[in-house]
Amino acid sequence: GPATITVVTIAAHFNSYPEGLRLDLASLKDPSIYNRMDAYVQSKLANVLFAQELATRLESSNVLVNAIHPGMVTTNLSHSLLPWVRTHIGDALVDFVKSKSELAGWHPAD
Repeated sequence: GPATITVVTIAAHFNSYPEGLRLDLASLKDPSIYNRMDAYVQSKLANVLFAQELATRLESSNVLVNAIHPGMVTTNLSHSLLPWVRTHIGDALVDFVKSKSELAGWHPAD
């Protein structure tokens, strides 16, 4: 029967550079110019582009390729996770996660 490949990513790829992926090897080597959020967003865009390319290559086969954003779910996990994210990734992602979790409107206890 048909097969499905699902690449899980998030909608952060919409915040990438206008031209798409930008491979900046200098920033990978220099912590003073490296931006964690830019790298994170680029990795999400790379996931989407990978799924698109894989779908093109498997077009004539019986394989469906999807890239999905699973959405946000309001849980108590964010209370312990957000301080770690703030420390290791940065405030921009914390603000993004907080805003999306407030809009989620669904909690597992509901």
